[in-house]
Amino acid sequence: MNEKLDGKPEARRASSVIRKILSSMEAWGSSDLFLTEGKKPATRINGSVKPVNAPTITRQDFDDFFEIAILPSTREAFERSGDLDVGYSLAEGRRFRFNFSRQQGHLAAVARALPSGAIDLLNLGLPESVADLADLPRGLVLIAGATGSGKSTSMAGLINRMNQTRRLHIVTIEDPIEFLHTDVKSRDGRHDSDAGLDPGRSIASGHWAH
Repeated sequence: MNEKLDGKPEARRASSVIRKILSSMEAWGSSDLFLTEGKKPATRINGSVKPVNAPTITRQDFDDFFEIAILPSTREAFERSGDLDVGYSLAEGRRFRFNFSRQQGHLAAVARALPSGAIDLLNLGLPESVADLADLPRGLVLIAGATGSGKSTSMAGLINRMNQTRRLHIVTIEDPIEFLHTDVKSRDGRHDSDAGLDPGRSIASGHWAH
């Protein structure tokens, strides 16, 4: 079974340890995976971080994953900056957002399991007035907030609302691509901005509908 990776459609298999853990997260009801070189992995389940019964993560595990998950130029940028965000998909469709970093000289990563793009805005507990933003014919909508506050999820819900109710061509620019949408009434075009190619550059997510 081959993984589907951003930028490498026929990539080789990832590190077996990391791949097996990622494949098990849905069954565990896990939202996040924590990996640190020299430590056993841990996962977040119902808000609590718990150790995983798996081997200690090694530098080789990270190197194997880097080789099939990111472009060589992106790896070079990570070596310079020490921080990288990238999207990753398993063959069965489960998608994850990875953040790689260094902690006291050791490689570390946090992987967030992402739902599909078919998110109902009202199920997020947002008021109907927010859902009405998806009906605007034109304009600029800004969604701001702290890390983990639900910005990306809210945007995915707005896109899903447009996709379900309007006949549009929806174009997004994301770094990295997170939520995947299938065409319903609208056509969806997604563009990855090659995260990490320029560590001094900051790219904000953009969404257009026409």
